Amino acid sequence: MDCFLLRTIGVFIIKNKLVYSLLACRREAIMPRYGQIHRICDFVHRMIPKRTASAQFLLCAVDFLKTLDSIQEHNPFVTLSIQTGDGMWIYYKLQRLYFVHPAQQHMRLLIFENPESSAKSALLEMINRARKNSNLFSKRKKKGAKSEWQWWIGKADLERLARFTEKKLVRPNKRMILTASTHPRNFAAEDRQVALQVFERSGFYCPGYVRRKRHKVNPAKDPIEFDHILPHSRGGSNSVFNVQVMCSSCNRKKHNRAA
Repeated sequence: MDCFLLRTIGVFIIKNKLVYSLLACRREAIMPRYGQIHRICDFVHRMIPKRTASAQFLLCAVDFLKTLDSIQEHNPFVTLSIQTGDGMWIYYKLQRLYFVHPAQQHMRLLIFENPESSAKSALLEMINRARKNSNLFSKRKKKGAKSEWQWWIGKADLERLARFTEKKLVRPNKRMILTASTHPRNFAAEDRQVALQVFERSGFYCPGYVRRKRHKVNPAKDPIEFDHILPHSRGGSNSVFNVQVMCSSCNRKKHNRAA
């Protein structure tokens, strides 16, 4: 009798755990994930009057930021870096893809010459095609000292740029974009954002590893990667306290050693 009772309780627990897991997966698939940028933009969006003509671009800019935040949450290859008093970098695979600088009634889009990448080539191709077919991205500036391409962009340009970032940038396969609970190697969007900002504020210094000292990195030439400070293979967590940005060379040589 006791054995039968224990078996019954065991089957009940297993079934309930299975149901709970299925419900959790279903909830994750249905409920969208939002970051802090999206929440702040949603708060500001509610305060902007909808009927005035001058507010239309501001509403579009807020929606653009919300879209970028949603992309960052769902695509581990995309990371945002907001500069206080300046603008925002959009990184793709930890390479600078483009920069948006806010101004009144428009934004400034900058695409730097280096490093070259297939994503940057696709973005420039999209812009050139939009200029020719839809008269978008028509307000092009002269080449700057550090940047190769600059445009003043308005509402329609922002919508096209957001669509490109969402639809055309390749995502990792389904196994890589699972949630942190089922795929602990995948850093959360806000943790990636914090680690990248810490790296930038440090002056673009790679922390190095046992056999190499801390050294400066040029993001335009040296590829960088996210890294577990305490390696995942040694039980390192996926929290913001265990993520850092390293140059690819050091990350490869560090292997599974603790920093």
